[in-house]
Amino acid sequence: MAAVQRPLIWRLPDHWRDISLAERAGLYPALHLGLDRPVALRRFVDAVDLDEADLVIVADGVLSEEAFDLIGRTAGRVAVLPLGGLAPADLDRLVRLGAPLLAARDEGPLASRFPAPFDLAVAVARGVGARAAEDAAMVRRLAGLGFPSPGAASVRPGALVVVGDAAGILRIAPALARASRRHGAPMDIFLRDPAALNAGALGAPGVRLIADHALTLKGLEVAGAVACAFADEPLTSDRPALWVRSAILAAACVTAAAHPSLDGLAGLATIDDWDRGLDRAFAGLGARLQAAVAAQAMADRQTPARVALSWSASLARALASPIRASRPRPELLVLFDLAQDLDVLLPVLLAIQARSALTIRTAVSDWLQAESPRTLDRLAEAGFAPQIIDRQAASRGETPVLAGLAGVLVAADASVEAHKVGRALTDRAAAAGVPAFSVQHGFETLGLTYRDPEIGDVDFGARQVFVWGPIGDLPSWIAPRTRAAVVGLGDPKSPPVAAEVSWPRREGRDGDWAARVAVFENLHWERYDEPWRARFLADVAAAAAQAPDALFLLKPHHAGRWLTRRPLAVPRAANIVLVDPRLPQWEPFTAPALIAGADRVLTTPSTVAVDAARAGRPVALFAYGLDLSVYAPLTTLESAADVARFLSAPEAELLKAGESFLSRAVLPGAAAHRIAGAIEARLDETAAHGGRKSAMFSLAEPVN
Repeated sequence: MAAVQRPLIWRLPDHWRDISLAERAGLYPALHLGLDRPVALRRFVDAVDLDEADLVIVADGVLSEEAFDLIGRTAGRVAVLPLGGLAPADLDRLVRLGAPLLAARDEGPLASRFPAPFDLAVAVARGVGARAAEDAAMVRRLAGLGFPSPGAASVRPGALVVVGDAAGILRIAPALARASRRHGAPMDIFLRDPAALNAGALGAPGVRLIADHALTLKGLEVAGAVACAFADEPLTSDRPALWVRSAILAAACVTAAAHPSLDGLAGLATIDDWDRGLDRAFAGLGARLQAAVAAQAMADRQTPARVALSWSASLARALASPIRASRPRPELLVLFDLAQDLDVLLPVLLAIQARSALTIRTAVSDWLQAESPRTLDRLAEAGFAPQIIDRQAASRGETPVLAGLAGVLVAADASVEAHKVGRALTDRAAAAGVPAFSVQHGFETLGLTYRDPEIGDVDFGARQVFVWGPIGDLPSWIAPRTRAAVVGLGDPKSPPVAAEVSWPRREGRDGDWAARVAVFENLHWERYDEPWRARFLADVAAAAAQAPDALFLLKPHHAGRWLTRRPLAVPRAANIVLVDPRLPQWEPFTAPALIAGADRVLTTPSTVAVDAARAGRPVALFAYGLDLSVYAPLTTLESAADVARFLSAPEAELLKAGESFLSRAVLPGAAAHRIAGAIEARLDETAAHGGRKSAMFSLAEPVN
């Protein structure tokens, strides 16, 4: 660090009146940097300051015209801290002014690239959260600027504490209500504008709505569980992570909605798995011990010295960054060809769209257009108008056109017949020097997690294949070309927070079933012989006969539909219902939607096991002699008696097995923004190596 440095001023947003715990924590680096240089918090900046000081302008949603005037007048001596995020229009203005961003994010292999236009310089410093000593010091500093002290509202001990915005809380309301009723916990909800939410719409008794500036560290410490649910927060905002870090430091069990600011916190909180996360917090399952371990890990990450060193280095790099000329957004083609492509590609597509660094072109095969209407419907809902391409022509490499593309993304490009359209595209891209990316299609993926002796060796055309689990755990037999391409970032899908499906009612009595059991086939029925299939059907029939008060909902795979094509083979009983995914009332609902409303899940080997475990549902797999070690320690079934034992087994033990399975098989947290950021980074690197200057840097400062 230089011996003599200019004073540093943190200029606070004009509209701030009451400051929450998260906002105060976001200002902590000013305290730490003040150990080595003069640092002042200001509401306003005068002419003397402009001549003598460097500036950090704190942004919260939008920047005022006065802030933009300061940025224009202090070029090279100002960085913007998007504590509460920035509107896209403000990001564009910052690009034109050449002002860099200073972001508070967490380092680590699963931390995603900061979501900003490619030509905006971003320096990423060590993330911070609230602790007692720093919070007390910051409250004193802010009181000197006329800000009121934190509110006095208290959290009811053992309550479900929810912090977020109205849209985010309403999105997860069914899961919150289930947790509150199931565990008898009161619910205290904190948000900026309590009047924006109707407590009655949450479906739980005893809900309190409180302004978020009244939530204190003590409140987080006495909570039974903490839920962080922001839906409208800008992707550039650090607020979700500031709340989550603060709750982690308070040793609370935290469940949060996915947001790019949380990616570096993978493993310290439960991300997007709402029923599972809240049940773990209230029912035990080791959650309290894990919360204590997470609190210590977070405290070790952000000692004052580490924070000061990280922020000092990042600020120096930000202020030294040159003004960068704007350039067109690179164009990425995203191809949909199989019915299951939507589940893994749409979350990534939405993340890319929201991050605003790439232009997106979508293409859908004419076969898929006819086979899966929901694909076109969901893309249209998201604002995409895909090009419909001829599937046969695409498999021959004649379409879509690659001219002008910076990259292509597919969900299936293994060297197998079913993936020939995606493989033709990634092979053409490789030949043209266009980066090609693919996403692991399911937990069981040929060439990645299992192999078929009749098919032989399988590889992938994409040069980056984003997989769900740790790459060190991939089988030893995968092709060297595949091993060189895989990047472990996690599963991009997010399980639904509530059952969107109206389950069939029971005739007579009160219409309710004692239990709801979802039973799933998978796509690869050619792997099983007729005796195997017959045993599956016979054991389902026997289980239904032994549990007449339970509903068994049989769900064929959306693409394979083996059970639908053989209705006469399906066992018949008053408590067995076969779902036909071709019917309009069922076609929109894939496995995760049904799992959310089930009490227990039975499945043939498939991604359903992952989805069920992530939703916090006990799950067992039909084995009948198959090697299912990849699913250990989940329950495997060899007989009708095994099914009966599973359905009557204590839930806690089954859920512990699900937790163990997830910890080994799938990287923690939602991966959509990680994948989007990895694609952006690769395309930016390609542009730089192609002779165009790379326009963004992103630095997580290592501190040893």
